[in-house]
Amino acid sequence: MKKTAMLTAVFMALITISGLAQNKVEKGNYYFRTTIPAPLEEATSRVKSALQEEGFGIVSELNMHKTFREKLGKEIEPYRILGVCNASFAWKTIQREENIGVFLPCKVLIKEKGEQKTEIVAVNPSHLVKILENPELNGLGDEITQRFHRALKNL
Repeated sequence: MKKTAMLTAVFMALITISGLAQNKVEKGNYYFRTTIPAPLEEATSRVKSALQEEGFGIVSELNMHKTFREKLGKEIEPYRILGVCNASFAWKTIQREENIGVFLPCKVLIKEKGEQKTEIVAVNPSHLVKILENPELNGLGDEITQRFHRALKNL
């Protein structure tokens, strides 16, 4: 038994070191979420890179914790909102639904959850396009959702 447990531990360590381990991504009703063992700045960099690998650019970045402090004198844990866009997908969706822009750019949250722990939450575009009841958008929403899901898994 001890030998099996040791081999399992070594195997898991090798997977982690080799980068084959993937994050567990939880699915909410309208979002995906994962938590990674990294401080906010490192997590933000990793999220941006993972999204870029999936074809997305960052068009805006809001530091809500700073805004609340400056405007309201209120404190929360660091909380960022990234506006994420893939111009090709944006073009295709606007061609099918002119007012889709109220949902663009897609949002990704980066929230500090204690020391060396950051939660990443991405919108689920498949859910959003269903609200519009335009079947022409379903396939695009599903493809964008798959890319967001992969980006979170690969953090």
